[in-house]
Amino acid sequence: MADMPRKLPYLNRQPGRHDNGRVYWYVRVGKGPRIPITEEYGTEAFLKAYSAAISGGRGSSPPPTRASRGTLRWAVDLWKRSSDWMATSPATRRQRDNILVRVLETAGDRALEEIDAAAIRAGREKRMATPAAANNFLKTMRAFFRWAREEQLVAVNPAAEVKRLRVKTKGFAPWVMADIDAYRARWPLGTTQR
Repeated sequence: MADMPRKLPYLNRQPGRHDNGRVYWYVRVGKGPRIPITEEYGTEAFLKAYSAAISGGRGSSPPPTRASRGTLRWAVDLWKRSSDWMATSPATRRQRDNILVRVLETAGDRALEEIDAAAIRAGREKRMATPAAANNFLKTMRAFFRWAREEQLVAVNPAAEVKRLRVKTKGFAPWVMADIDAYRARWPLGTTQR
């Protein structure tokens, strides 16, 4: 057994759900994720796993740096904490979040002032193979820059004048009687779907 300090910071103990005496250990820094420690408590392996969890599971590398003020990443972080972000539905937030992850990978460290209509058009064109995805990107950028302008982070909304792509669709195929019969067989009278 290694010499264990009396109380390790961020280390939490949780008894098992079943009355078998099992104890689970995990590390949680602030409101971050719970990182389980699967090694036996008090061993050298436990201390190594604990140290890795404290450093965010990245071994000895330093934690990520905070976004620099005035960058796209910094502004997106502010937006995600705003009432404007929270006023949208969870599905919209999830969709926007998925789009923003990709945007921040490529342009997160750019200054907000550097992002103009040409940059927004380039992002739309990059996604033109799937016009609906391109338009969802554009809607997200319009909403973000509308909020940023309201918060006086930018002078203009560069996405406002960028046009959406036309989506060509054949629409929904009309049901034939076989489709209706299959639906009725699957969802009898009285079900929510019916």
